[in-house]
Amino acid sequence: MPHATLEIPRGGEFPILALLDLVERSGARGIVVGLPMRLDGTLGPEAEAAEQFAAYLRTKVSMEVVMWDERLSSVEAERLLEEAGVRSKRRRAITDRVAAAVVLQSFLDSRGDATKEPARK
Repeated sequence: MPHATLEIPRGGEFPILALLDLVERSGARGIVVGLPMRLDGTLGPEAEAAEQFAAYLRTKVSMEVVMWDERLSSVEAERLLEEAGVRSKRRRAITDRVAAAVVLQSFLDSRGDATKEPARK
């Protein structure tokens, strides 16, 4: 289920305390960090930053932190929102949260996690 989008203020730092609070309140059993790979499968600076962030998270939590390919998750989120009849202006506001849910669902599907809800097609 999509939660809040945590924004990094321009020139600021990631709001790690807000994330840790969200993780605790949600009862999460693990954290999935999107890995922004290029379409050709290579890793660029954004992917390296995501990997560094995941490594940092591992020092702050006592649960599994995994990296998961997020390629085309925003495209899929836009498609799902459009199919659901969400207006263009509203789609822009929630695409990141839905894309995060798409990434998480992909991860759960790959594991065959029995606790996941069925994917909607």
